[in-house]
Amino acid sequence: MNKLITQLDPRIKLIFILLGLIGCVIAKKLAEFVILAIPILVGFTLLRNKRELILRAVVFIPLIIVTCGLQLLFTPGRIITKGMTYEGLYNGIILGIRVSLAVGYSLIFISSTSAIEIAKSLDWITKRKLKLGEIVLITLQFIKLIKDGSLRYKSPVSILNYAIERTKNFTNSLNAKHQN
Repeated sequence: MNKLITQLDPRIKLIFILLGLIGCVIAKKLAEFVILAIPILVGFTLLRNKRELILRAVVFIPLIIVTCGLQLLFTPGRIITKGMTYEGLYNGIILGIRVSLAVGYSLIFISSTSAIEIAKSLDWITKRKLKLGEIVLITLQFIKLIKDGSLRYKSPVSILNYAIERTKNFTNSLNAKHQN
């Protein structure tokens, strides 16, 4: 089953993810959010490495809590207790659900698609005008170099230049393969 989601064309997955994210913005009722959660649950069950996906999702819990808390504390309305309002509670819950769904859609896409395919699909959807694919590959190279510690004593600028150079060489070799 894992092959079903990973072998799907990344451009189709990206369009599906973007539609899901737009749905998260448009949705207002609980039933709409439940419908939007179904593809995430299906994608989760189709993926093989669920533990890694859960660990990635846990990182976003503080973001979701802060987002909900800010809505709870700073939305004017009928007061529940000091500083908290019913409207803020409602807005916080809705925004928390939206952020959770957006994170879920993104994680399913990232977990089921290689970095190269993500880069290609981002370049495809922007018609290579924004060069998002290159930016993603440079960022991944930069993170990898920092994580490896191979360039530990170099400055961040030199590491970034090195990552850019490696990405250019990589994309040039990919383009040469496609032309042949």
